[in-house]
This record gives sequence, C-alpha cells and structure tokens, in this order.
Amino acid sequence: MYRVLAPGGYAQLIEIGPIWDSGPKTAVHVSFLEEFFGRKGLLLRCGAHIADMLKNAGFVDDGVEARDATIGAWKGMKDAAMKAGGMGYFATGEDFDKALDDVAEEWDTVEGSYALLRVVYGRKS
Repeated sequence: MYRVLAPGGYAQLIEIGPIWDSGPKTAVHVSFLEEFFGRKGLLLRCGAHIADMLKNAGFVDDGVEARDATIGAWKGMKDAAMKAGGMGYFATGEDFDKALDDVAEEWDTVEGSYALLRVVYGRKS
C-alpha cells in the first residue's frame, strides 16, 4: 500500500473489533471466529494492530478514531465453516444458521450490544 500511494496521499483502513460486547452467545461466536481465523493464519483482532502496522510501513500523521458500533449478523462464512468440519461448534449447516440466528437475536435484544469500530489513517511522507 505504501509503495503504490503517491507522496502526501493518505491510507484509511476501517476494521471492527477487537471488542464485541453482548452476551454469552456472542462470546461463543467470537471464540469460534478466533479459532477459525487462527487456523487460516489470520488475526481476528487485527484492528488493534493496524496503527502500528502503518507506522512500521513509514506512514506519518497517523491516527485512530474508535467508536462503538451497533452489530448485526453476517452469515457468509457458513460454507467455509462447514469445509473446516464445523470445528466442534457446528455439526451441520443448519446448526451454523441457528447459531447465527441466536447471535443476531442476542444482539437485537441485549441492550448495549456493540462492537468497537476503528478507523485508522496515515499519510505517506
């Protein structure tokens, strides 16, 4: 990113996490996501590290704005979760759908459910 950005240009990255605050179903779901991402060599809570990554790449005038954001369900991972055998969290695709429906219901009914949203930016000198 740094290499292809014009001098004086800005990079802005938006990432959700590392906090998802709601209830017990959310906690289980986040545990699944951490394990799932980890098996793929990905960092679920990467939002906490992006500012340092930009600095290390040479960006200046960097900053982070963090806000609480309302959370809602996403179901685009079902095929990948099932290809991974459900990882002890889901036996079937229907189990996955039910779990995410339960998480979505929790987010809709537990007052104060939120995730931390980070906007990280920096300028190429």
